[in-house]
Amino acid sequence: MGADSAKKLVNMANQIAINNSHYSSDEAAADVVANHLKRFWAPAMREAIKHYAEQDSTELLPITRLAVSRLP
Repeated sequence: MGADSAKKLVNMANQIAINNSHYSSDEAAADVVANHLKRFWAPAMREAIKHYAEQDSTELLPITRLAVSRLP
């Protein structure tokens, strides 16, 4: 996956995390974000964000990082 594609996925995942950051804890928000990614992202997108998180997760927000770690 190219750097531009990874950046777009990171931005989208972080936006989902921001939109769900109102939950009572990061754990709860991460559950919602992970569920969203499972339901609405194509398998290739989920694999790409997981790969990014394994290589360099510096651009991922903490909730996003936690959510990605929960993907199967």
